[in-house]
Amino acid sequence: MLTLYCFALLWTLLTALMRKNTYLLNSHTSHFMMLYLSGVLWLALLLDEVFVSGDIERVARELFLYSYISLTEAFSASSREPGFFLLQWITAQISTESLYFYAFFYLIFIVVFFMALRNIFDKWQLAFVFLTYVNLFIFHDYIEHAIRQGLAIAFLMLAIAYLKTNRIKRYYFLLGVSPLMHLSGVIGVSLALAKKIKVNALVIVWLTAVILLFLGVWEQLIPEITEPTFLNSYIEEFSSPTKIRAYEGGTHRIDFLLFSGFWILFGLLAHRYIMKDDYFYEMILKAYLSFNTVFVVLAFLAYSNRTAAYSWFLIPIIVWLPVFRMKKYQKQLSFFVLVVSFLAGLLMGSLDIFISYGWYF
Repeated sequence: MLTLYCFALLWTLLTALMRKNTYLLNSHTSHFMMLYLSGVLWLALLLDEVFVSGDIERVARELFLYSYISLTEAFSASSREPGFFLLQWITAQISTESLYFYAFFYLIFIVVFFMALRNIFDKWQLAFVFLTYVNLFIFHDYIEHAIRQGLAIAFLMLAIAYLKTNRIKRYYFLLGVSPLMHLSGVIGVSLALAKKIKVNALVIVWLTAVILLFLGVWEQLIPEITEPTFLNSYIEEFSSPTKIRAYEGGTHRIDFLLFSGFWILFGLLAHRYIMKDDYFYEMILKAYLSFNTVFVVLAFLAYSNRTAAYSWFLIPIIVWLPVFRMKKYQKQLSFFVLVVSFLAGLLMGSLDIFISYGWYF
């Protein structure tokens, strides 16, 4: 499996130094490499279930029950979001095999994710961007473990992608689909509210949220605000001492805040000097800032990284759009970004799913 991955890595590094629309770097080869790499990842997931755990493993165990009862009965018995549950029940009617389940949901995720990238980038750029995602830990977490939230993130990314072509109806429709996969998808509402606000104002809001976090304001205020709503039970659960003890790393994560803040600074500099007149890049920054502000507000809860994931999934887009815009040093920068993402994948363990097989494949 490592051999198959290294082929994709070396091919992409090689083509990063070439001119576009050549024999080796064009829309066809880029599409092929995306499909090839997604297939390699798919195969790795199916062959080694050690990497498939957490949320997706628990959901797969429910298939046998759903295969014997009607949709109405299953809906009454399930506590999951209706959109995800419907996909789960349909899968159970076809097969109760966990491998089939993993394959089916990975396919849905990857198709929606590909659609988002194709609406954002030119076709010849897709292989570079997708390889960057495969190298990053955040991508693997939401296809190997938290698949419900992975689907919510994918649909939300597709919603944002439609803003580039001003397909507003599709944008709002997908904003509604995302929380049907995982409740945290309601974070998309924050972008709908932030669309008319200037980027600099959103930065001030983010900084204010960070200050209030360390003053303990959110820890006191959020439970009071959510008390009359259905969200109260979730706030109580994830702020409980039991959950916080079980959450490795604890709450109020300074490393998460520094990581988030770094990409805000990167995006602001890129917007100022490279993407100044680009409306869509501005929307990407607004999405990142609004999503990450929600994370900051909820950073006193256990598993707050699940909220941060919505903004972190936008990081490769924040990086690649200005790189592709540059006329000078674009090839060298593309090569550099790919190498950095590869090294990050090695350090963070993202590539373990390939390395575990050795050079056999």
